Amino acid sequence: MSFLESFKAFVSYVMEFQIPGSTEEIKHETSLLELQGFVRELEQENEALKKRQGAKGSILNDNGAYFFETSDGREEPFCSSCWDLDCKLVRLHIGDDGGATCPQCKKSFG
Repeated sequence: MSFLESFKAFVSYVMEFQIPGSTEEIKHETSLLELQGFVRELEQENEALKKRQGAKGSILNDNGAYFFETSDGREEPFCSSCWDLDCKLVRLHIGDDGGATCPQCKKSFG
């Protein structure tokens, strides 16, 4: 057996053994990454809740669509489904027949 083959065999043999502490370090890094992802999700949820809380009280519901009150009166209608599920303000497209459709979720409002 040549030196190179012996060295490769030795390296593959050593790779089979765990280095003390390495497993714990990997677990720690994985836990840290999971926590960072969890914190990111909570920050996004918190931001959505703040938006919803800020709009509460200025929302009118008419035929399933939401209208946000302004000093001038009503604005264009917004999709209630997109707001309720994702806290996204999506303006409805008003058709020639007066019906409204959400461009995001495709829900129709009469």
